[in-house]
Amino acid sequence: MLAVAGAVCAQAQSIVAMSRAPKTPATSASPGGQDNCKRRLTDRFLGQRYGPAVRSQLTRAVMHDRIRLVHAGVPVTPDYRPDRLNLIIDRQQTIMAIRCG
Repeated sequence: MLAVAGAVCAQAQSIVAMSRAPKTPATSASPGGQDNCKRRLTDRFLGQRYGPAVRSQLTRAVMHDRIRLVHAGVPVTPDYRPDRLNLIIDRQQTIMAIRCG
């Protein structure tokens, strides 16, 4: 019984520690500093309204089409792909952040 309580306590402490970890900046590359998704080439798209023309320009800029739209506040699948760009957009389709993953 004590072993189970200790394991639960350790797991809870781990979760609390993770929640206190610094948040990843909105314009981050992959963990480890690698830029597999070519995020460094996308700064000029922040604040633009997403649409077919912007997607075409973005695809040409990063030289791939592995782009996922993420609506702010809406859950997404947790599958991490370091070579994919995630565009975080608001209700007006404005690109708020760009991340690898």
